[in-house]
Amino acid sequence: MDTAQELPAWVTGFLAVAKKYVTDRDLGMRAIMREYRRGDGLALTVGIQQGETNEGVSVAEYGAYNEYGTDKIPQRSFMGTAFDENKAGYIRYMTRASKAIGLQSFANMATTLGLKAQQDIQNVITKRNILPKLADSTVKAKGDTKTLVDTGALANSITFITRRK
Repeated sequence: MDTAQELPAWVTGFLAVAKKYVTDRDLGMRAIMREYRRGDGLALTVGIQQGETNEGVSVAEYGAYNEYGTDKIPQRSFMGTAFDENKAGYIRYMTRASKAIGLQSFANMATTLGLKAQQDIQNVITKRNILPKLADSTVKAKGDTKTLVDTGALANSITFITRRK
């Protein structure tokens, strides 16, 4: 049945009475749905963004050498370590934040999560010594035993961006 004329008389009478006494109030669902639509297609990228250089060398390239290793540089995964150690916290935050849609925007949620992930990666780089230890020749040339930190360019290049896919 597509039209009210096809409904039995008692149903159309009931609907007429219901319209008179029932008020449909928006308790925030429109704002929630609007925010979900705004968030659709939003991407958060955390790491070394394209174009960062240090003394003419691509920081992203240098970071990839350390993250994954090469035939001469051992793997010292700083981004993977930060993600693995904080994944449960990121999920908890997103679960809590998604319940607050309408009170805050997807963009604000992504910014908060991006800042947290950025800090977590920077902390792994600057506050930890990721194994394996530096080779004796590297320690001698560098004058320090700290892995992943020389000029600070790697840690300072960790940022986040939000954009539309």
